[in-house]
Amino acid sequence: MKAKILETYNDRIRIFTGEFKAVLKKIRWTAFFRFLVFAVGTALTIYLFKIDNVPAFIVLAISLISFLLVVKYHGKLKDQKKNLSFLIDINNEEIQRLNFKTNGLDDGNEFVDNSHYYSSDLDVFGEKSLFQYLNRSATVIGTIKLATWLKNKAKKEEIEERQKAISELKDKLDWRQQFQATGRIQVESGVDSKEILDWLNKDVNFAGKKIYEFLLLFLPFITIVAFILSIFVIPAKIPILLGIFQLAFIGSHLKKINYEHSTTTKKLKLIKKYANLIAEIENESFSSAKLNNLKQKLKKDNTSAGENIQKLSSIIGYFDNRLNMLAAIFLNGLLLWDLQCVVRLEKWRKKYSNEFPLWFDVISEIDALSGIAGFYYNDNNLCFPIISDDNFYLKAENLGHPMIPDTERVPNDFEIDGLSRFFIITGSNMAGKSTFLRTVGVNMILAMTGAPVCANNFKFSIIQIFTSMRITDDLSNRESTFYAELKRLEQIINEVEKQDVFILLDEILKGTNSKDKLKGSKALIKQLIKEKSTGIIATHDLELAKLEDEYKQNIFNYNFEVNIDKGQFNFDYKLKKGVCKILNATELMKKMGVKV
Repeated sequence: MKAKILETYNDRIRIFTGEFKAVLKKIRWTAFFRFLVFAVGTALTIYLFKIDNVPAFIVLAISLISFLLVVKYHGKLKDQKKNLSFLIDINNEEIQRLNFKTNGLDDGNEFVDNSHYYSSDLDVFGEKSLFQYLNRSATVIGTIKLATWLKNKAKKEEIEERQKAISELKDKLDWRQQFQATGRIQVESGVDSKEILDWLNKDVNFAGKKIYEFLLLFLPFITIVAFILSIFVIPAKIPILLGIFQLAFIGSHLKKINYEHSTTTKKLKLIKKYANLIAEIENESFSSAKLNNLKQKLKKDNTSAGENIQKLSSIIGYFDNRLNMLAAIFLNGLLLWDLQCVVRLEKWRKKYSNEFPLWFDVISEIDALSGIAGFYYNDNNLCFPIISDDNFYLKAENLGHPMIPDTERVPNDFEIDGLSRFFIITGSNMAGKSTFLRTVGVNMILAMTGAPVCANNFKFSIIQIFTSMRITDDLSNRESTFYAELKRLEQIINEVEKQDVFILLDEILKGTNSKDKLKGSKALIKQLIKEKSTGIIATHDLELAKLEDEYKQNIFNYNFEVNIDKGQFNFDYKLKKGVCKILNATELMKKMGVKV
């Protein structure tokens, strides 16, 4: 199956590369033809002007129109070239993910939060993280949306809706990749979308004020009439004076106009990008309720969000005419052009400022869903989990870690039925305890995001995950490892008093001596059972396993064993019932040359 997916991506690269070369050839020819039209048109026009003005003007008009058409076509070809380049990159990135290579992929490092319930322990963000396998976002807002989903459990109805949407998007490979490529046309910074939303909520200065609405109609009207009359009746200085007055009127508002222009025009390409992304959504047919509901949010008063954003883009484009000095003098002297554009922008803001955040949210959700769908497409070992309404239930068949290559992945079956139950997992070093904890945790995160999980079957209850697995000292705050562990455990205890929690602990209190560690660990486990939390605890401390005798209904011993044969360590990474019988630290030290 993986070979077939790999072949699909390689075929797409070949097709897009062929199209890229064809477009490149057309670009070279149109560049030459553009020069030819300009050179021949100019030479012929100059020649004809010496003979007769009428044919000269006709040739000039034809040459100018032809030149502009070629320029427009040339621009479209350059856009095609860029789009094909992005599509090639996207398919190469998918091959990277298939080969479990993440170099150059966004690692979401800005979302790392060591105080979060679980994200730092379970490699949700950072290099070789879950985020890198899921994220294919075309926008910054899509990236943020995905990160938010990964850090917060969704409700049952939302999870089920996302599952159906992801299942549908999985098979829309062409659409998903084109959506992704469209988003790469304009690179965003993290503050761009926020700046657009801030601009939308700015106070208006001119729109809706009767004096300005009157002047914007009256002054251009009388100025145009005066220019026409100056040809036949009135002195030319009258329209000239009116034009100067209009320029002075614009000058008196120049500070506000310049601010409006600088704020909007630098976002023009980004706004066009969002308009194009919305067009991709609006032009696609969906069957799932989630995607259709999102698509429906893009319509208002029988107009689409794409059309309305395109109007905004056009207004900003017209506003940019002021960048040409001659055009600015002519348009402002005749039509109060800058103020006309500012008023139109303000009216657009007043009408759509409440809609724009909704459109952003639609784009971000579909963007995030599309990325997860790509993850689903790439791995045939994934399935959608079933949600249990029990207080807590988790059952997985052939559960594996999605970020371990399938040739190396060793799946395990696992089941926890009810709260106040803890699995104590003992095992030797490198036998797979920590990996198993992360396997369970990562798949629970995927399940509560609405994503498929790496298992043949998976049934679970929605619950808050809390981990304590990678606690280290903090020199900047002068905190020892032991103190950092205590702070983390305090967070867990506070949390279990407020809600049901699924806990993953790797070596409780490893920062203190063995006697205190055992005593403290036992006390903690008893308190967690009392508070009706549940989870898995990995440990080297076999004494903890004796708690099963005291809490037969609450504690269950499992292990990962190692077989040592003539100094060779053989790990099968299979979860087994009972307590580990073989520990390998001593043997490992011997192999390192330490005399034990």
